[in-house]
Amino acid sequence: MICCDIVAGRCEIGNSTSGSPLVLKVEGNASAKDGRRLDWKLETSDRRSIKCWVNGKEYDISKGSLFLVKTKGGKMQVEQLNRDLSGIQADEESCRRFVRTDPAMSKLLGADGE
Repeated sequence: MICCDIVAGRCEIGNSTSGSPLVLKVEGNASAKDGRRLDWKLETSDRRSIKCWVNGKEYDISKGSLFLVKTKGGKMQVEQLNRDLSGIQADEESCRRFVRTDPAMSKLLGADGE
């Protein structure tokens, strides 16, 4: 899960498969009207092990699958956290509930979870 402070911007997500063995790639980005941008990519060839990149830097997903990204102030900061994400559904309200209950996410995104 990637949470960032880009609000009311633009978000694009795409996926592709290629190669032998078959590699699934999911890529996305978010951009703000003021020029801030976040790029991310996930890759897997076995659907168990996942490689993750945030703005070109590779992260070891075994160290945590929650990424908090702060882009305000002209410098990008990425914080990787180990959280149990199994109870989160792929919908807005489920994500908002999670944000409200996690202190690090509340601090990054605002106490109201917006």
